[in-house]
Amino acid sequence: MDYFTVGSGNFVDQKRFPYSIVPEASVKYFNADMLEFGGFAHVQVATDAMTLTFMDGIGVDRYQYSIRPRK
Repeated sequence: MDYFTVGSGNFVDQKRFPYSIVPEASVKYFNADMLEFGGFAHVQVATDAMTLTFMDGIGVDRYQYSIRPRK
């Protein structure tokens, strides 16, 4: 099962809390740069996959992940 947390608030917190209890290979993308303009995720759903693209505040792709349907 894949979980994605996508969102932004009005403060940037560079801590990865509770990072110490998250399995090491689980965090694939984390961005909390004080000098950037936040970001968002674009979700595209098709019959063969659902693709999440994480973009920075100026629209540059930072990370992408596709989920295939169960067989």
